[in-house]
Amino acid sequence: ILPVLLPLIKERIEPTNSWVARESGILALGAIAEGCNLGIKQYLPQIVPFLLSILNDKTAKSFLRGITCWTLSRFSRWVLAQPLDVYFRPMLEALCASILDDNKKVQETACSAFATLEEVAQTDILPYLTPVLQTLVTAFPKYQAKNPLILYDSI
Repeated sequence: ILPVLLPLIKERIEPTNSWVARESGILALGAIAEGCNLGIKQYLPQIVPFLLSILNDKTAKSFLRGITCWTLSRFSRWVLAQPLDVYFRPMLEALCASILDDNKKVQETACSAFATLEEVAQTDILPYLTPVLQTLVTAFPKYQAKNPLILYDSI
């Protein structure tokens, strides 16, 4: 299935496409992450930085940044199997920045993605606890309604 899907996904996520088309491609990428995990591994050194660039682009639509958080979380195991400074640290930094996003939906998906990454990371996250805790403390007064509950769940 991967040889059929990847060209279609690649076409959808092109920056020249509408954000809706790009969102559908990123969603499809996340959806196949587990079922095609062996075949997709060879593409992850390009996919993960690409997704991080979308997450770090504050001009990208919030829907696009939100689905990118979720999709990145689907690759957490692979990210942590690599040298930590290569993918884990940039992913953690991007998720922390997204936890502080002004958009509530991005906040929610960033917290959920962070919780997934944190669960997979276990003790690998320990060296990064200070900036993570600073992010979470900064986020508490910023969050409204149900998002504080999601933030509590991340801890």
